[in-house]
Parts: sequence; C-alpha cells; structure tokens
Amino acid sequence: MRFDQESAVLCVVLLFAVAFFSGTALAHGEGFWDTDAVADTTAPILMSIDFDPPNGVRRADPAMYTSFDAYVVLDGANPGNLPGGLRTLTLRLGVSEGTSSTPQFESLLPKKLVMGGWREGIMMASAPCTAEEHIVIGVLHLFYLGKPGSVTILDHPDFPRWVVDCEDEARVFEIGSHGGIHADPPPVAE
Repeated sequence: MRFDQESAVLCVVLLFAVAFFSGTALAHGEGFWDTDAVADTTAPILMSIDFDPPNGVRRADPAMYTSFDAYVVLDGANPGNLPGGLRTLTLRLGVSEGTSSTPQFESLLPKKLVMGGWREGIMMASAPCTAEEHIVIGVLHLFYLGKPGSVTILDHPDFPRWVVDCEDEARVFEIGSHGGIHADPPPVAE
C-alpha cells in the first residue's frame, strides 16, 4: 500500500479531529464526548440506510442466496449545515445474525481514509471536502441467506454520531432510518 502526500494530509486531519474533540470534551470534564463541543445548528443531518439511493428505499427483498447492497447515506449535509462540506464522520453498523454471510463495507467518499471496522466502529475522512445535500458515504455488500433481518446504524463506541465539517466544527447526526431485509426497517429510537 502506497502512502502518498494526500493520505498523509488526511491522516493528520483525522488525528487532529480526534485529538481536538477529545481534548475539548476532556476540558469540559465529560470524558470523550460532550455535546457542548458540537456546533449548534437547527437543521438536522440524517444518516439512513438506502437500498437504492437516492430513492429512499428502506426495505430490500432479495432472492435467497443472492448478493445485494445496503448504502449508508447522509442527508442534509448542505453548506448551511456543514460549512465547506463533510470532512469526517463516525458510525457503527449492525446486521441481524443469520441474514447475510460475512458483509463487506466499502467507503464511497472521495480520496478516503478509513479507520476501524463497520462492526466495531468506523471513522472516515474525505479530502477534498464533500459538499452535497445527499452524500452516499459507503456501501455494505451483503449475501442473503434466507433469514429476515435488518441493517442498523449504531453509535461509534468512542465518538457517537460525529460529523465534522471543513471548518472543523462537529455536529451530531440523527438516524433517519434503518434498513429492513425481507422485513420492515426497525423503528428509530428517540
């Protein structure tokens, strides 16, 4: 694997974001996470599972023993919500046991840097910044084994639901929708 100058810059940006927000939270005496360290805006940024972006398909009904994809989509990432666009985000995904053989996650961000895994918690950075209303963050490649289930968006264990813009301001995304596989998607907890 070649580590070029752009990769080095992405790594420094990602490490800066982690150090900055961890330090800010620690200064508030709250451990790693403190909502005071997050930019305050009113428009929600929603993270959802979409089986056919940008169409908002929340349920997939694949044939038995076939492959299909679940896309992770960020909505509301316009310049008013994320000045300069998306730079870094954190999340974790869950797949119902027995629904799919070993899923594989692929980041779809441009010039991406990915740290961690989709099951344990993943942190992704993008350079250049991505400034669109509807951003397809990544795709989970699945293979249906015949058991209905779901793909859920879960909190990263250390940095829950972070979205960092290109001015290094952090926001917390809300979960718009999970995805259902031969079942309706599970409800989003309040």
